[in-house]
Amino acid sequence: ILPKAWDVDLDELIAIRTSYDINIKRRALIDLIWKGSGLPTRSSFDRVDSAIGDARYKDLANLQAIDKFTVSMDFGIESIIYHFRPRTSNSKLIIYHEGHYGDFFLGKEAIRFFLENGCEVLAFAMPLRGMNNKPVVDIDHLGKVTLTAHGSLGLLDTPSFSALRFFVEPVAVAMNYMASCSGFDSASMMGISGGGWTTVLYSALDPRITSSYPIAGTIPFFLNEEGGDYEYFHPELIR
Repeated sequence: ILPKAWDVDLDELIAIRTSYDINIKRRALIDLIWKGSGLPTRSSFDRVDSAIGDARYKDLANLQAIDKFTVSMDFGIESIIYHFRPRTSNSKLIIYHEGHYGDFFLGKEAIRFFLENGCEVLAFAMPLRGMNNKPVVDIDHLGKVTLTAHGSLGLLDTPSFSALRFFVEPVAVAMNYMASCSGFDSASMMGISGGGWTTVLYSALDPRITSSYPIAGTIPFFLNEEGGDYEYFHPELIR
């Protein structure tokens, strides 16, 4: 695999040189994902369960309460978000995003670290993963299909709709909510694997994310020999 890497001029691949380039690219990404309707502005959830009990997290220090948020999107796809509220807050927001392996419980030790240091933590799982649902949808010419894997999301794409929104819209809604109700001095995002991919993409969409830390989330295409999911090989997104 190394000889291929030596043959690639990395500098030649970089198309962003100025702040103007960034703004153009950001607008293009938002238009691709939301088909001209813009980055979501809503700041309310479809369901809020305050101060829930989840025994898996009862041993976290500095935890005042966990609020459970539900974002409902097109085709009945839902995203379950946990808001870990610290007893003593430093007014810093951390977004933790789990990857393809499943529930954000897998990131408990990262959540523990940030919570113990006074951060507000929002925890997300990828679409159809963790506690998120796997709805049955009726697709033209195919009938009823259960959405169980990211590959099936591509069946929902049309010229006026992109399933890419399912990966980033919940983060946008939660960011709007936090900005409107509690405020924060800074917002950082981190994720692992597919959550790292989401971190790269969402941080490009929303300048309110001031620092981002993707872990094992994206690698250059010339180093990838194993393929990937719908979102990673989305032709329009790559272009």
